[in-house]
Amino acid sequence: MHLRAHEKATVALRGTLTDLMLVLNRRLDPTSSRVEVLGDAALLDFWLDRSSFG
Repeated sequence: MHLRAHEKATVALRGTLTDLMLVLNRRLDPTSSRVEVLGDAALLDFWLDRSSFG
């Protein structure tokens, strides 16, 4: 049995579920005081620029 080790993410976004969804749907800027970006903010921006939801 092979167990995977838990690794720290390169970037994470912290906030309420509503605020996280607003960021993912481009209705709230990730620099808002309502959310917290942990790690590589440039990677989050890169991902947001290249993804879309509905």
